[in-house]
This record gives sequence, C-alpha cells and structure tokens, in this order.
Amino acid sequence: MKYRICLSLLLTIIILAACSTPPTTRAEQTIDGLRIAIELPTRATVARTYDLFVTLYDATGQPINDATVFLDLDMPAMPMAVNQPIATPLGDGRYHIPAAYSMDGEWIITVHAQIGNREYQALFEQRVAP
Repeated sequence: MKYRICLSLLLTIIILAACSTPPTTRAEQTIDGLRIAIELPTRATVARTYDLFVTLYDATGQPINDATVFLDLDMPAMPMAVNQPIATPLGDGRYHIPAAYSMDGEWIITVHAQIGNREYQALFEQRVAP
C-alpha cells in the first residue's frame, strides 16, 4: 500500500513539473519609435518547446494589434535550416510564438514585425543549455 501511494505521489510530481511554465526574462528594444518586447525562458534547454511572447507598442505607448510577427531563430556558430515560427495575435499588442531549440549554445532571435508596408527587426540573445 505504501508503495502505491509513493508511486502515485511521484507520478503526480513528475506530471506537474512537466506542465509547469518556466520562469521568463523580458527584454525590449525600441526601433524607429516601435517598442518591441520579448519574453524568453530564463534557462532554456534543448529539445523543449517554449511559449515565447512578443509585445509591440507604438511611440505613444499604445499596443499594436494589427502586425504580422514572426521570429528568426539562428545559431551563428552552427548554421542550420531556416527556423521562422509565426506568431498568433492575442490582443493588447501581444503575440504568442511556440519555439524550440535544437542545439545548446548561443542563439540569436530576430523579431520581425510587419506593420502596414514597413518591417521592423530587433535582435535578442538566448543561451540554451544541454
């Protein structure tokens, strides 16, 4: 009986840990009056999908909801195939992008935001652990 309770408790802990949201870090840049903020995992690891969030604000601080947003995930030390996940708009200038890293090392994340006929780009760094 004790064995079953311990096993059940252990399985519950494993499931909760697998479903938990990792801590994030927020970084932002202003490009030609457009403020681009991104939420990245504080400690990213290989072969795990992360929910990244981009938020866009105009020069007056108002959220921008009508943009097309995608990321370009690149590892400069190890050129790979194109990895450009497209964002889903959530409202209030916020966009969701699921992303995964295939190798450990230094990654560059370029946020592309197309607003009208103008494209903005901001680069952010992400360290990925094995």
